[in-house]
Formats: sequence, C-alpha cells, structure tokens
Amino acid sequence: MAAEAEAAAAELAALLAPAAAPAARAGAAALALSLSGDAAGRRLLAGRPAALAALLELAAGPCPAAARDALGCLVNVSAEPAARGPLLAALPALLGLLPGGPACGLLANLCRERGAARRVLRALRERGPGLAPLLQALGEPRPPPQLGPLLCNLSQLPEGRRGLLDRSRRSVQRLLPFTQYRDSAVHRRGVVGALRNCCFEYGEGPGPSPEPAALALGYEPAARPASPAGTCGVLALAGTGSWLWFGQGAGSGSDGVLGLALAGTGFAFFVAAHAVPCFRPVTEAVLVTWPGLAGAGDARAASRPSPFLASERAAEDHEWLLSEEVDILPFLLLPLAGPEEFPEDEMERLPADLQYLPQDKQREEEPDIRKMLLEAIMLVSPSGANGGGAEDESPGGGSWE
Repeated sequence: MAAEAEAAAAELAALLAPAAAPAARAGAAALALSLSGDAAGRRLLAGRPAALAALLELAAGPCPAAARDALGCLVNVSAEPAARGPLLAALPALLGLLPGGPACGLLANLCRERGAARRVLRALRERGPGLAPLLQALGEPRPPPQLGPLLCNLSQLPEGRRGLLDRSRRSVQRLLPFTQYRDSAVHRRGVVGALRNCCFEYGEGPGPSPEPAALALGYEPAARPASPAGTCGVLALAGTGSWLWFGQGAGSGSDGVLGLALAGTGFAFFVAAHAVPCFRPVTEAVLVTWPGLAGAGDARAASRPSPFLASERAAEDHEWLLSEEVDILPFLLLPLAGPEEFPEDEMERLPADLQYLPQDKQREEEPDIRKMLLEAIMLVSPSGANGGGAEDESPGGGSWE
C-alpha cells in the first residue's frame, strides 16, 4: 500500500510539473487539494518538495481555478512540519500573494513555530512596508478571515508585538472593532489572540511567564474537551480592583474559572470557559461557584496574587492601552457582557460602554475566545488597578495551549 501511494504521489508530482500541459496541471492541482484533506495525504505531499514548488508556481499563475486549488492545497499541507522548510524557502513568492486570505492562512500555519514566525516577519520587513499591508487589509469591507490568525501568530514575537503597538500607525486601534466581529469566528479569534499577546511583554519579567497565543488553521477542527465534575470559583473583594481565584486548570481539559473586580465600581466580572459569564454587584467578599468545573479540592490560597505580572517595559504600554487614546478595556469587556438588567444605581456604577445594552446583545459564543478576552483583561489591568507592579512575587504562571 505504501509503495502504491508513493507511486501515485510521484505521478501526481509529474502532472504538476511545469512541463505538463496546462489542463493537466489544473486537474492535478484539484486532485492535490482533495488529497490534502486527509492527514496521510498531507504528509505524502509535504515530503515532496518538487510537488510543493510546482503548487507554489501554480498558486501565483494566471489560471484562477488552478491557483485557487493549488493555494488551498498548500494551506492544508503547511500544517505539516515536513513542509515548513520548502515553503519558507519560497517566502518571496508567498509574500507576493498577501493580503489574500489563503496566503494569510498558509503563513499563519507556518508562523505557529517561533523560528518560522521570525523568518516571515524579517521577510516582511525586507520588502519595506512590514506589517502595513496586513493592517491596511483590516480596513476592507470583509477582511480575509485568515488575517487575524496570521497577526496573532506574528505577535508571539516581541518584534511582532512592537509592530502592533506602534503608536504612530495606530495599529492596535485597527484591531479593536473586531473583538465583536460576527462575520468570522476565525478572524475574531485571531484578533483577540493578537490583542491578548500585546497586553504583556512575555518572558521579560522574573519568574514564570505565560505563553503567547498561537493559532492553527487546521483542516479539521479539534474537538473541545469536556469539563470534569466538581466545583471551582472566584473570590472578589468589593471596590478594591483586586481578584482572587482558585480551581484554574485543575483536571485535564478544564479551562477553570477566572474573575476580575472592576476597580472602584463595586462590580465583579466572572467568566468560566464552559459557563455563562456574568456581572454581579459586590458589597462584600463573595464566593461564586459553578458546578461541572474543576474539583473543590484544588482551591488555592485566598491571598494569591495574579499569575500574570507585567514587566516594567510593559507598564508604559499598559497605561497607553488603558488611556483614552486606545481605551482597550471596553473592547475586551463588551463581548463578554449580556443583556442583564440592573437597578438604576447599580447600572450607573458600570463602565459607560456596558450600561443599558440592548436586549438582543449576545455574549461571545466561543469558549477559547472568552478565555483569551479575560486573560487579556487580567494581563493589562491588575498592576495598574491594584497599585502592584513587576516587583510583586508570583507563585506560578498561566499558559495558553
């Protein structure tokens, strides 16, 4: 069977080669796209650099149907580690296809690995405009959905984050409206991941650091893990701007519960990745629990500080992100809010953007996006809200997987 597959792959590569007739190459591209829908087929194609080179030539060629099929195949195959080297060697040709959606998807898959992301970012800069064409594409009526994951994966790198935090280009401000973009969860997820990464300079402070988010555009969506039985919750202290939590990450597959008390408002905001987020007024220390999440035996000390601590270098960015020039916090909170009604005096204590929301207001439906939104809130807020800073000690760190 393996020998037959190899023989078929060799025949397909011959049909894709420039020496073949245009009609034969177009048909072979369609066949390659079909083959890339299977994991074994992707591995087979990824191990044939000549076939990848022929597909790249077709992707940039004059025949729209052949180009579409070839590029779609390359997007799928780019998820395979064996294809990374040949595709990175062809970066100049790939960058010429930006900011098209399939090209963004292909590069997003390559950029999941930081070394590859660094090569892509370097190549973008060598072309001159850097991230500018990608950011300009955000202004299109319907930006390509794969653009968000590409920006997210490039923002794994400090130089990628600095590009998005470039104040002269107002790059971050271009991302903010897409936290509630309903036309594409793929694009929305990528933008939220990029914002989450921009809220912290990873690895620059002492002690453990959370990992930046990196997204994959796989052929088949991964199944979401089920939450284990048990209880976990968040302890919020009224009016302090501090939040205390326990049960995070307890048990495999649990996303845990995260909470944040909004400084000076007396309101706490609680989110569980597999539960309904909610605002609640807090008049004293309050314990909120949800069944069906991590075990109660995993409770942490109530005095535990935030696991996400900002470095000194990030403090200035945090202040800018929270300032009126950017005002990032409402864009992170609003997707998590629903149409709850509160008494007049309680409603007025909420941030202005969260008051009197329409009855049809929907919360973010995707658990992983909800988690990244809340992580971004915690990354950008606690040190400024609580008066703490990089000198605080943290007993542990979080991660995004």
